[in-house]
Amino acid sequence: MMKGLLMSWPEKRLLHGDGAVPAVGWLCSATPEELLLAAGFRLVRLYGFEARGEESEALLPTTFCAYVHGVLQAALTGAFRHMAAVVVVNSCDAMRRLADVWQRHVKAPPVYRLDFPFGSGPTAEGYWVNVLKKLAAYLEALSGRSMTEADLRQAVAILNETRRRVRALDGLRAAPKRGISGTDYTHWMVKAFVEDKRRFLAESAALCAHTEGLKDDARTALRVVLGGCAADARPLVRLVEGCGTRVVGDALCTGTRHFDTLAPESADPLRAVARRYLHRAPCARGRYGFCGSHPAPGSSNARGRSDFSVPEVL
Repeated sequence: MMKGLLMSWPEKRLLHGDGAVPAVGWLCSATPEELLLAAGFRLVRLYGFEARGEESEALLPTTFCAYVHGVLQAALTGAFRHMAAVVVVNSCDAMRRLADVWQRHVKAPPVYRLDFPFGSGPTAEGYWVNVLKKLAAYLEALSGRSMTEADLRQAVAILNETRRRVRALDGLRAAPKRGISGTDYTHWMVKAFVEDKRRFLAESAALCAHTEGLKDDARTALRVVLGGCAADARPLVRLVEGCGTRVVGDALCTGTRHFDTLAPESADPLRAVARRYLHRAPCARGRYGFCGSHPAPGSSNARGRSDFSVPEVL
């Protein structure tokens, strides 16, 4: 379906930027994309790097996940050297050690450590807001331009629309008789991770319009929901669907879960961004979720459901 709009990875223009817009790489879903976008950078999630090498295994424990090893191996070979920076969140021991090794052994680009708090109460929120202010100052120095409140509000709106679009595509993936395959959905999800957001929104709108005229497919297949941690889902989805099943949902760290929860567009934009990341869907980092607490009221951790609604943090 619309194969011409599907992407291959990696593409140099995504890793290095388009010459006019420098790229900033990021790994963890706690990375506040809104600030990177408001500062004028192209956002590129470092996705699809899982090939271990002798260099990475000499610097990190072999028990660390393939994602961290793959990113480090790519960095050591210069895959990201044209990026302006890479943001690493202290989301787990592997990410913390990745930042340590990056600072010592990777010449370019520089790595920025982002300290995400445990907890989601007033103290954690105040701390996180201050962390984001420091990140904003770093990005301003890196880009050579000031980040205005209007810039941040626009970034919040663009990323909220991106999340809505991915959830709409997720609904098509979960449609019982018609829609898009799990393989096609995963390609579009990766585009939302690594491509220019406005370009993704324009191209995915064509896909959504195309599916409106499709007739019901009478064929039935076993419906599968994937769960797991940080991984490139594309080969796994192709393998599972190649066996005659249909992947209709996922709960992957590098999957659909990243796109839930909107940031309020009417509040103080910096605090709205802070609250969005504190109260998003749970992650294995903490006992009850990414921030070590129960999900915010009204949020959901449901996956693979056509009736999924994206909550907004109040």
